[in-house]
Amino acid sequence: SAEAEKEIYEQIIGVDVSEMIKELPSKWQDVVKQCLVRDGAKRIKSTQALKDLILKDETFTKSAASTNDDKTLISEVVSEESMNAQTIVNDRQTAQKKAVKQEPIPQKEQPKKQVESKYAKVLQEEKAQKKKMLVGGGIALVAIACFVLFVLKPWETNIDPVVLKQFTSLKTEADSLANENKWSDALVKYKAANKLIANPVLKDSVASLTNKIKERAVAEENTSWENAKKTNTIQGYKSYKASYAKGIYAKSVDSAIAKLEAYLKSEVGRKKIAADKAAAKKKILELQKQKELAKAKERLKNLAPSIQSLVNSFVYVQGGTFRMGCTGVQSNCFDSEKPVHSVTVNSFNMGKYEITLAQWEEIMGNYSSWYEACSNCPVKRVRWDDIKQFIKKLEVLTGNRYRLPTEAEWEFAARGGRKSIGYEYSGSNNISSVAWYDDNRANTEHAVGQKQSNELGLFDMSGNVSEWCSDWYGADYYSGSPSSNPKGPSSGERRVTRGGSSGFSYRSSRVSSRGSQDPLNRNHSIGFRLVSY
Repeated sequence: SAEAEKEIYEQIIGVDVSEMIKELPSKWQDVVKQCLVRDGAKRIKSTQALKDLILKDETFTKSAASTNDDKTLISEVVSEESMNAQTIVNDRQTAQKKAVKQEPIPQKEQPKKQVESKYAKVLQEEKAQKKKMLVGGGIALVAIACFVLFVLKPWETNIDPVVLKQFTSLKTEADSLANENKWSDALVKYKAANKLIANPVLKDSVASLTNKIKERAVAEENTSWENAKKTNTIQGYKSYKASYAKGIYAKSVDSAIAKLEAYLKSEVGRKKIAADKAAAKKKILELQKQKELAKAKERLKNLAPSIQSLVNSFVYVQGGTFRMGCTGVQSNCFDSEKPVHSVTVNSFNMGKYEITLAQWEEIMGNYSSWYEACSNCPVKRVRWDDIKQFIKKLEVLTGNRYRLPTEAEWEFAARGGRKSIGYEYSGSNNISSVAWYDDNRANTEHAVGQKQSNELGLFDMSGNVSEWCSDWYGADYYSGSPSSNPKGPSSGERRVTRGGSSGFSYRSSRVSSRGSQDPLNRNHSIGFRLVSY
């Protein structure tokens, strides 16, 4: 911590090591003194400088590098007399070795024995003292070097403890920011710390971060330029220019903008713009549709089973052209079915089944009827205006769009659409196979979807209940009906009904048969099915 560092620093500054330094060999004294120079500008600042100081004297180098060589150790500290004595000893040892190789020759007692013994003792004492000094000096040098490098910090002069604390705090923050790749913030902290205490390590950090920030700025500019080229739009190039007005690619961006402006003014460019706008609009619509479908699916999960069944039971009817009215396969036609005329309708989605009692009650609440009916039987006695309320609530609940079919859509779908085989009834020439009518109803109600479907997979388009259409009824409407998507007269007193019912004869169940009813009436034989769009 900063407090501990301060305490160590004060203790070191206050210690007088001059006497301890004198205990070291003379060469090492000079080295240590150079390390402890108080003036930071004159103090040794690197390990290389320290090494050069130690190795400047070859003889001293050898003495420091070979502490186990007795002769070398002694040669630096003994007197001339000791050295002479050593020479005598060495000469005698050499002579003895030579004598060993020859025949034994009696030796006379040497007169210098006492001298040799005296100097040998001196040598031993000097040798022990030298080793002791070298070991102690080495330990002291290591300790001093550690203190100098890691505590005194040779590059620092005397430091105010308060400044040192601020320095330590700033450096710690800077290190943390640098590790989080927040280089700009870290650089500010490092510069502030270095301003308090000049520090080569911090200078390196400042230089390193400055380079990194520059490199990152160049990389970001390159990315911005590549994105502008990829989009290749005037707006994209202007966006680059707004961020890098004097950037690396300033000239290139001006040239690119000029080329695009010239292209967009050309005829080819104008056509390309129109095509791009149309494609973009189409894509937006598709995305919106996908979002709506996703929302509808999510809502559907929370709907009652009967409503889920309703939403999921629509059949796609591809648009086309057909002969509407009393065609050759029809029999016993009413005058209102004439004349036969050509009609074209767009594609739409028709409900596979008639709306059931359960579905009606789920949307509209309790349903009161004077007759008993099964929950999956078609709902009856509903007014045309009641259906409008049902549709509005269903749309809010599901998020989808619904309506009643037009009379032309209803007949096109009942005939089988583009898959039509030309049956008299919806799906067959045998009425009993596709319809509940007065001859087979057995005086009871029947659930939807019990008979055979038509070519499109639609059930009960003939029989069971008559179905409301969206058109006003006109007995002679066919005489002046539009050929494309007719929607009936603009006004009237009755609405069109289609398909016959279980209480009607086979004649009313034909695909071309037309009926009508006051929209305010609740008729026991009329129900409905929906179109989704």
